[in-house]
Amino acid sequence: MRSKDVDPEKCPRLHAALLRQEQRKEAEWRRVADLKEKGKDGSAKRLVRRILGVKKGPPMSEETKATLAEHKELHKEEIAERKQQEKELRARTIALLTTGNKGRKKV
Repeated sequence: MRSKDVDPEKCPRLHAALLRQEQRKEAEWRRVADLKEKGKDGSAKRLVRRILGVKKGPPMSEETKATLAEHKELHKEEIAERKQQEKELRARTIALLTTGNKGRKKV
């Protein structure tokens, strides 16, 4: 979701939060460009990995890959159910944020 997808008059807090998030991301990418201009390619690569959330580590062994594939196959239904629950929760949260209702009724 981006700030342009949200009406600032209906949801000012959500719109402001999305704007702040976009500004932070832009600042990080500007910093990457500055590092590249200064010739600090190693620092720029590390910053890109951090921005994208990629962790550098040793490659996974074939045994580990097989174990993970087996686990994924055994728990396929649970994983699908959990994804569906997360999707519904995300939709409810966005609906509450866009309506301005906090989900509580005052007695």
